[in-house]
Amino acid sequence: MRKDAPLVEAAWEADHTVVSTDKKARGLFGELSASVESLRSIVWVNPDEEPEQVMIWLERGARPRQNWLLGSR
Repeated sequence: MRKDAPLVEAAWEADHTVVSTDKKARGLFGELSASVESLRSIVWVNPDEEPEQVMIWLERGARPRQNWLLGSR
């Protein structure tokens, strides 16, 4: 998590979005979001899981999707 913390910090400062294939980090930050409310607004997208959907989502402006929020799982 330590190495991925800068991604989350950058997301907070920018558009609240992380695009990463790191499933382990996503899971750990997702677990942490249960007790850290500010993490729940971070969208964590894994382009390997749904590549076509991610591309469409990016092309359409990358608005937050509920199922990709850290607090959704």
